[in-house]
Amino acid sequence: MAKISSISSLGEFGFIDEISKNYAGAPLPLGWLGIGDDCAVIPKDTENSWLITTDMLLGSVHFLPDLIPPRSLGYKSLAVSLSDIAAMGGTARAAFLSLAMPKNTDDTWAREFMQGFSDLAAAENVSLLGGDTTASKNDICINVAMMGEAPNMSIKLRSSAHAGDIVVVSRPLGASAAGFNMILNQKLENSAAIRAHHEPVAETRLGAWLGAQNDVHAMMDISDGLLQDLSHILRASSAGARLDITGALIHPAASLEQALSGGEDYALLFTVAPDAFAKLVSNAKKELGRDLIAIGTLTPDAGEYDVFHHGKRVKITKLGFDHFA
Repeated sequence: MAKISSISSLGEFGFIDEISKNYAGAPLPLGWLGIGDDCAVIPKDTENSWLITTDMLLGSVHFLPDLIPPRSLGYKSLAVSLSDIAAMGGTARAAFLSLAMPKNTDDTWAREFMQGFSDLAAAENVSLLGGDTTASKNDICINVAMMGEAPNMSIKLRSSAHAGDIVVVSRPLGASAAGFNMILNQKLENSAAIRAHHEPVAETRLGAWLGAQNDVHAMMDISDGLLQDLSHILRASSAGARLDITGALIHPAASLEQALSGGEDYALLFTVAPDAFAKLVSNAKKELGRDLIAIGTLTPDAGEYDVFHHGKRVKITKLGFDHFA
């Protein structure tokens, strides 16, 4: 009798690998890119491409309906897709929203949800082009599909990192994980951390700017935790890494573990040619008023990495979030 195993033995990313293998033999049209990055890429013209991404948020899995204001949930639903476009070096243009709700959902909840969604859409000049609505038996389910665009020379892939690159993040990490724990424990004094969890900031302006920098090689956003997401770059680029973590990486409200594997930060994680790093930091400060945080270097040892915190090796017990683990 064949052994029966659950999806948890495969894991979220193992399942995605299985899907990829099933379609490996189906050639894509010239210039198209599919599974493997934050967005799919479809040529628009000879110099530009469309970026397409989808994100699903499910009640009691991605959010706790009774503990997040509906306006914040609407905002977050759009922000996580904006972050995917930014992570590819693009600019968001339009969204499609599908929403499933129990029939007894308060209409005020629905209006406030849409207000949060539309407020962020207006701020980012993103149009809502359509979607779908349906009733659900129990939980709220939200799906956002987003279109963005980028010059072909600006599109950043996970597979473009090189040994010797500097590993960089766009801001301190761990605030969202810390905020989530505060919400669960009803310790609501740190409004900044709670806001980071409820209304994450998508790095839209910085992402487009980094896309235009030729010395930025690989890039993605941090949704499942720094170590988990860095492992995707290492795998795609056949590289390893040595991380040297200092206090600059860790948000004041967070612990080291939350910064390394907490998830839902939606900061940008990218690699930079070492001889261009100092100039990139200077220009980011001059042009955008942004500080960038170097956290290590890439090595030729494919798939392997070491993490040090103030010179001491860190024992890794958790890479990050995996839906099926």
